[in-house]
Amino acid sequence: MRIPSQFNDSSLYGTRSSDPRSRDGGPSSRRRVPPSGISRRLIRLAVAFALIIVVMRQARQPGLYEVFFTASPDAVSEDVDSKSLIALPNSNTLPGPVASPTNDESQKTARESNSITNLWTDARPWVASMDLALQRDWIKTLVPIEGQLSRPNASDNASFDWEGVSTQQIAKSSELLTQLRPSQPERKAMAERVIEQLNQLSNIAGQSDITADQLPPMAAWATATLDALDQEALSRVQDGTFWTNDDSDAFYLQLARSERLSIRDASSIGTLPLLQQPDVYQGQTLQIIGLLQLAEKVEAKSNRSGIREYWKLWIVPNDGGVRPLIMMVPSLPTSYQNILLADGTPNRKGNRDVSNQLKCVGRFVKRLPYRSSVGADIAPVLIGRVLTPARASAQSLDLNNPAPQPAQQITTAGWIGILVTVIAGIMIAAGLMLRAAKESKRTRKLRQNAMEQAGFDPRVLQSDPSKTAE
Repeated sequence: MRIPSQFNDSSLYGTRSSDPRSRDGGPSSRRRVPPSGISRRLIRLAVAFALIIVVMRQARQPGLYEVFFTASPDAVSEDVDSKSLIALPNSNTLPGPVASPTNDESQKTARESNSITNLWTDARPWVASMDLALQRDWIKTLVPIEGQLSRPNASDNASFDWEGVSTQQIAKSSELLTQLRPSQPERKAMAERVIEQLNQLSNIAGQSDITADQLPPMAAWATATLDALDQEALSRVQDGTFWTNDDSDAFYLQLARSERLSIRDASSIGTLPLLQQPDVYQGQTLQIIGLLQLAEKVEAKSNRSGIREYWKLWIVPNDGGVRPLIMMVPSLPTSYQNILLADGTPNRKGNRDVSNQLKCVGRFVKRLPYRSSVGADIAPVLIGRVLTPARASAQSLDLNNPAPQPAQQITTAGWIGILVTVIAGIMIAAGLMLRAAKESKRTRKLRQNAMEQAGFDPRVLQSDPSKTAE
């Protein structure tokens, strides 16, 4: 049985050649490649070469490898803003606000911040003993205080109005802390120090134009208390639902403290693990690298953390999937705002690798339902900040106002080369088509000769079977 080729009418098995030198004097068993097989091979080689070129162009994108290989500490040090780290005291003293460290001391300051935060282990049970109203009032009080204590320059002593807890609530908080009665000497001394500073806070509660020098040395326990309030607010978040009133505390508090997130504590992740294991990743600091698909600027509702607006970013991570995630950030760098169109989508005319490639760090909060093109769907939500692009400058990202490029003139030799290429392509295509036509005509003639040698008469099939039998 002969299987015809889909490219022309020749056989896929080639043709036999008569060779008098064969062992039996008959046709040799060796097959010759049909003439059309050479053209098919050339076409296949051309297609394979084009595919290699496409793969090589995609392989030079760094985003394809950042998912599998995390950056070294030296490489990511440029992305960490030293001003975003709160300068906290050592474990022996509790001084007031100090200046922000330099870039060389940012790692040391981050370690000191973690040690001080972990020093007061009674912050979590103290916050857990408060009712919901008292927790929310402490959030409203400690967020601006933390902002004052974290100012980079001690001379920049801007004033703020007291909001949140009242004198009666401070006294109630001191009573709750006294009831804990820690037995260890270090914990007991720390609790007594916090109670003493709470009494100092009650003297300025309700005043206006408060400055940092009026605050007691409360940097250590204020940070630990806000961390405990954040954990309590995160435990009230309802996963898999739309935003509710119980979610607002964790939502706005994490937006207000997003500058504290460090990429050194983050691990790269995609969308699928967050959808499958939300309980495991909730509250963890994660790193997201992907393509920005949509950016929406939202005006914040009334909240206790002082957030007035934020950005809602839809990102597809570079993990090989197509499912998006949502990143909530308090601000978006101007370099990324310049590439956004009126509908919030990035400008597709520019370089895709640079224009909408994002690197973010955030904490996973919950899974949020949304309406997609296929119906109801769900996406993970993270709250954090966008890292400043390290390999792309603001000028290269400004695609709406690109820098003028000098026009490249095509020389006479270039036009001659283009003309020769076009003529050669037409001649090669014409030659392949003429060769295919000749091969089809030759095969048709071979079939006719074979039928004549076998004595096959097609007119017999057209006659009446009953007359033939007579």
